Amino acid sequence: SKKIRTENDPSPVLHARNLPDDCTEMELIVLGQSFGRIVNVLMLKGKTQAFIEMESAPVATQMLNVYTQSPPYVRNRPIYFQYSKHQHISNPTLSSSDPANGLTAGVGSVLHVEVHNMYYQINLDTIHQVFSKYGSIARIVTFTKNGLFQALVEFTDQANAVSAKTMLDGQNLYTQCCNLKIQMSKLEKISVKYNSEKSRDFTQNLPSGEGGMPQHQPLGGPQQMGGMNAYGQPMPPQVGFQGQQGYGGVPGYQQ
Repeated sequence: SKKIRTENDPSPVLHARNLPDDCTEMELIVLGQSFGRIVNVLMLKGKTQAFIEMESAPVATQMLNVYTQSPPYVRNRPIYFQYSKHQHISNPTLSSSDPANGLTAGVGSVLHVEVHNMYYQINLDTIHQVFSKYGSIARIVTFTKNGLFQALVEFTDQANAVSAKTMLDGQNLYTQCCNLKIQMSKLEKISVKYNSEKSRDFTQNLPSGEGGMPQHQPLGGPQQMGGMNAYGQPMPPQVGFQGQQGYGGVPGYQQ
């Protein structure tokens, strides 16, 4: 196995190597976001290498120690980290004009979520339960537009929003239905005036608006229902969950 080199002095910047040729910024961000805030990322195109700058040297050291003992994998390739000789990334590849890149200037922590082919009831609580697996959520607003159930989900940390988008976009909450389409919103934050079945501010106690708190109302008659799903909602017996030991193909849902 390759030796992990750590001889450079501790630095907030880690050098990653053995990346897939077409590795994206988001794939690297996902590896680092659980350790702390990510300041920036620099992909070295065509070299299977990259730099990731964490919020501090101790955070980078924790990440390095964990991944030295057990290297993470990106598309079946082990990724090796070492301290960079640089203390900061001065020429990041992330562009403020391309919000899909993730940690970009001028882009907030808000995701725009659409639920397609919604055969079963989805509500604010469902959205919170699914997305909170990837980090602390500040606010959620739900609405229906063009016949689609949609939501704006604001994370307290941008890296967590990027991770949630990376892991959940395209996933089904139920077998062959309730498909998630997720984009980074241009909004920097969500405004919530009342806590109701359609909007919630998790950072403060707001007065209840019309509709009160959410109630689970399953679609379809009793003859369709059978058992409860991961969100405490009824579901028909023939519907199973996709993904290995997970619910609906959504990563992070362990039984």
